[in-house]
Amino acid sequence: MPAYPCIVHETHYFLLIWSVNMLGDLDKLLDLCTTDLHAARTRARLLRRHGSDVELVACNPVFLPHCVVCGQEVTTPSLEFGSWDALADHVRAYPGWAATSEQEVLCQHHRPDKED
Repeated sequence: MPAYPCIVHETHYFLLIWSVNMLGDLDKLLDLCTTDLHAARTRARLLRRHGSDVELVACNPVFLPHCVVCGQEVTTPSLEFGSWDALADHVRAYPGWAATSEQEVLCQHHRPDKED
């Protein structure tokens, strides 16, 4: 079992904010990831009052991009992902990091050497 598991089995709440950009295209922004439903609802109400189209999404499990051996985070501040595929796509953008098919993330110091 990894020292720092990437999978958290606790419901997290994300806010999806829909907006139209200057080119007239629809953009989807992600805001707030919390385990506090009350805080998520409060933030959603505030954004709606300011004219945003907001969708509250519950997600369980949540995937965290950090090394399962040492806990080092891929990015700061920490991010949370609603799917393993989304996390793996994010991790691929950082040289030396790997997201495995066993749903583990490994930093450049703990990534096994590639076989030739």
